[in-house]
Amino acid sequence: MILYDNGKWLQTLWTYRGSVWYKVAPPLIRWLVYVFMSWFAIQWLQENIGSISKWNKVFGSSLSFLLVFRANQAYARYLEGRTALTLFFSDIRDFVMFATLHVQGGAATLRPLIGKPNTAHKQDKPLREKEVDEPAHELRVELVRLALALAVCLKIHAKMAHDGYIYGSINGWTKWLIDWDRFRLKQLLNEDEFLWVDSCITIVPCEFHSIGPASVEFEDLFMSNGSLPPGQMPEDWPNEFEVDGKPSARPHTIIVFLLREVLFRNMNDFTNAVPWGIKERFVPRMSKFLETAHGALVDMDKIITTPIPLPYASLFKTLLVLHMLAFPFSVDLDNGVFGSLVAPIVVVVFMLGIDAMASELENPFGNDVNDLDITSLIHELECDAMEMLRLCGDTKGRERFVWRKVPSAFAHDCVMPITQQIAFADCASDEVVQGMSARMPSDLGHSEEVIDYGDDEGSYEDEE
Repeated sequence: MILYDNGKWLQTLWTYRGSVWYKVAPPLIRWLVYVFMSWFAIQWLQENIGSISKWNKVFGSSLSFLLVFRANQAYARYLEGRTALTLFFSDIRDFVMFATLHVQGGAATLRPLIGKPNTAHKQDKPLREKEVDEPAHELRVELVRLALALAVCLKIHAKMAHDGYIYGSINGWTKWLIDWDRFRLKQLLNEDEFLWVDSCITIVPCEFHSIGPASVEFEDLFMSNGSLPPGQMPEDWPNEFEVDGKPSARPHTIIVFLLREVLFRNMNDFTNAVPWGIKERFVPRMSKFLETAHGALVDMDKIITTPIPLPYASLFKTLLVLHMLAFPFSVDLDNGVFGSLVAPIVVVVFMLGIDAMASELENPFGNDVNDLDITSLIHELECDAMEMLRLCGDTKGRERFVWRKVPSAFAHDCVMPITQQIAFADCASDEVVQGMSARMPSDLGHSEEVIDYGDDEGSYEDEE
């Protein structure tokens, strides 16, 4: 997604990356060659084929109406995708908030947002800390890391759903980005969970894609090993990877199942059998957050995998081609250079531009520069989750998450460069961001040194 200042006219006019010009230029050049060759043939043959200028006015007006209608439908799909994406992250954020607030815990975590720990149960604090606080701490950690993994699964699905599940293959760069997200999942899930989720990413196994942590050395791919900068794609990386498009379980479905299983396993009913868990009356609400988030993800999948109906697209493109082919015979040369050449070319550019714009907006998910920015939303969710763990008093839970440096090749896959990401400490790789624990630079006090991350391609070695 590209952010720009709409008030700066020159910057907007002379922008090429992300505009429609790179899609309009190839057909426009071929069409101009056809036009000049047609005019030259007419003049050389001295043939008076006749004029269809009046017919072209009616035809062009009808085609312009269809163009505007298609552009409106494409923009409606874009807004629908943005709404679904916003709803997804809003529900996941609320789910994490409920998870941190309504996991009961014991005296060690029953504290207000500002103040000292609750001292009502000092006499049995060791017992409660072992039997109540530690399970509550583990429950919060499990819910948070699975919620973050669900957001990463959404990103993987958005990258491969269109080309992979519909057309049966993805290009090498998309596969490289997906492998980075698989590495990210591996640092949030335990071994069994990762195997379940990774088996649902239906890229056909080959030398460069195998299922299982034993056969996929992510650290060798993405970390600095002396031969390549961290995150740089190897030279022998294939240009295309085959994807099995048969209906099957998707990774996000597995994560939603695991989250629901954790919820119901730690539900505290009237018998108080799970004193550290979530009160029974809060579980339906948290389950509803998962239901609406999964529904939003299904809506996004519908937008990705459901193109504009073929009859409409076929009719529109047929009419556009006929209009462009009839152009040399619909121009009145008595109107001068501007009226017979410049103005009709501008009209054709207008039609091609609206068609290119509609094609760009119909699917706002994927790797294109104008697609919605999922990476930044995941990073915001990570920061919010760590702050919620701090606010609820679960400092141990927050320390179970660490920040990992993002190679420059992936740091710029969003609006603003993201230089770090969250990993679960028990599954994380060895490298950390400048020795940081799970806290953001904004949390550092005035007496502590603010860390400068420096060059994205710097060393990955720990610094004490």
